[in-house]
Order: sequence, then structure tokens, then C-alpha cells
Amino acid sequence: MKNINYKRIFVKGIDLNIVNLLTQIHEYKGRQNIYINNKKNEINKLMKQSLIDSSIYSNKIEEIEISNKRIKDILIDNEAPKSDAEEDIKGYYQVLNNLFKAEEIQLNPNFLLDLHYQLFQYSNSKVKGRFKLNDNYFLETTLEGQKEIKFIPTKSFLINDFVSSMCNKFNELKHDNKQNIVLPSIAFILDFLCISPFNYGNNRISRILLNYLLNYCGFAVVKYVSLEKIIYKNHSQYQNILQKSSYKWFENQNNYFIFIEFILKIILQVYKEFESLFTTLEYKKIDVAKEIVKLLLKFKKLSKNELICLLPESSKRTIERYLNSLLKNNLISKTGIGKSTKYTIKQANTKK
Repeated sequence: MKNINYKRIFVKGIDLNIVNLLTQIHEYKGRQNIYINNKKNEINKLMKQSLIDSSIYSNKIEEIEISNKRIKDILIDNEAPKSDAEEDIKGYYQVLNNLFKAEEIQLNPNFLLDLHYQLFQYSNSKVKGRFKLNDNYFLETTLEGQKEIKFIPTKSFLINDFVSSMCNKFNELKHDNKQNIVLPSIAFILDFLCISPFNYGNNRISRILLNYLLNYCGFAVVKYVSLEKIIYKNHSQYQNILQKSSYKWFENQNNYFIFIEFILKIILQVYKEFESLFTTLEYKKIDVAKEIVKLLLKFKKLSKNELICLLPESSKRTIERYLNSLLKNNLISKTGIGKSTKYTIKQANTKK
């Protein structure tokens, strides 16, 4: 039977590949505050965009997608969701946003239950915020179209004990030395996925927890570049790695390091993209007018604040200047007054 112990995992030492990855990540981490402290305008915009990206790509992983217009409506304009897919995306956005703003959180079963409830706050489900009461398993479809059992999570009667043990063991380690919990944090995520305590939403909860724990460990980059977006790009590999690393988990014979190494590679990609964004800002001035026109063609109608959110690399003043220029040149039009003002492409300019 599984005995969760985060100290024991690392008793035999750490693989050289993991040491090298940690070294590279900490080099990037050492530079992150230079950007955060000196590029505050860009950083704030990146955070807004990253939250949107994380909500979109986390749900894309679950094969849940909605139109660009509805993403704008529910995440930027704060409209109420109108479908299950929209409920899922808005719930994810709000939970992740709240966790990034929160101070230190004590991980315990009640916290996880509340997290699940908040994630599905817009749903009418009767099991949101509750651990599952019945056993289940996950299926996959083979190339021949046959259904096969892919993974059997923890039995339902063991969930409360396992979740309590997982949280208690992790909290003990966290309070010993905050700086040394990066690898245990990733192991914690694997344990959570192997237990899969909820009827649904376990993968989404795991990504929210991973964001929170990495940010807690000082990897603030996850607030500015979407971790979920990088995972989505590597999703097939992620599934294979998860399956390999969880093999014989219940018998205490699984290999945590397979999953840990993969997640460290994801973190490294996030850091590289973060620095690449600022390199682009320094050496490449985008054609703001062209970008505004592209966005208006895509979304049909946008406010100034929506454009500011969708163009994190451009300042408010720059966007205002180009909007005025486009209006003056009769390329766009505006309707409404004050905060209700919306910009659209002039009808004549949309004809081919």
C-alpha cells in the first residue's frame, strides 16, 4: 500500500539531468526580478494575458473550446457564462487569479475541496467541492477504436486518508525549508493525479496547484507566461510521461523523477519564452496600427481597454495615439461615449 513520504523520494540523490535543469532554471530565476521590477507596465499586461491564455489552454487540454468573441465577453467584459464550456473557462480564470493574489496557503483537504468548488462555481453539479464516493477508472481509445482502461486511480474509501497524508507530509517539508520544496512540489502534483480524488476536474486542479506551488517557490514567471500553454504544446508527451511515472504508484515502486524531469523542462521553456518576450520588445517595434486593425477584424468590436489587454507589448498611450490616427484616416469608427466607447473597422474597409 502507498506510503507518501517526500523526504524518502530524494534519499538516494538526484539524477544529473535534473541537477542541470535546476541550475539552468535558477539562472533564469535570478534574472526574473530585473524584468519584473523594471518593466512594470509590460509585466502587468503580460499577467492579464497569461491568465487568459492559461484559462484557454487548460481547457483546450480537456478538448473544451469556445469562440474568441465569447472568450472576450466572459473574461475581459466579465459577462456571465452561457454554456458548460464557458463555465469551465471562467471558473479556471477566477481561481487562478485569486491564487496568484493570495498569501501563503495551508494545503489541506478542506482547501482542495474549496478549490474544486470554486473551479466549478458556475456549474449546477451536486458533486462539486466533494471527494468522489464511488470508484472509477479512465479509458482511452486505441487506434483500432477499442476502449481500454488507461488508469485506475485510488479507491474511493482511501481518498480521505491519502489526501490528508499527502498534505501533511508536504506541509512538514515546506515548513522545514521553503527553498528546497521545488522537487517535492512536483512530486505532490503526481501524487494528487494518482489519487484523483474528484469525480472530474482532477487535471485542472493539478495545473492550478502546480502554478500556485511554483509561484510560492519563487518562480514568479508562471504569472506572466502561461504554464498551461506550454503543457498543451507538449500534451502527448505529458500523457506518456504521466503514465510511466505513475506506474506501480500504489505499490511504492513508481519513478517520480520521470515526471519531475519533464515538468522542469516545461518550467525552463516558460522562462525562455518570458525572456524572449522582452527581447522582442527591446529589438522589434511592432506595427501597432496593423495589430489594432487585425484585432478589430477578428473581434469586430473592441473597447480601448480591451485593446490594451490584447496588446500587452504596447503602452496605453501608444494605443491611444494609433487609435486617433486610424480614426483621423477614416479607417476605423467609434460608437458610444466614455467607457462604453467601442471601435470597429469602417464598413468600406472590410470589403475585398
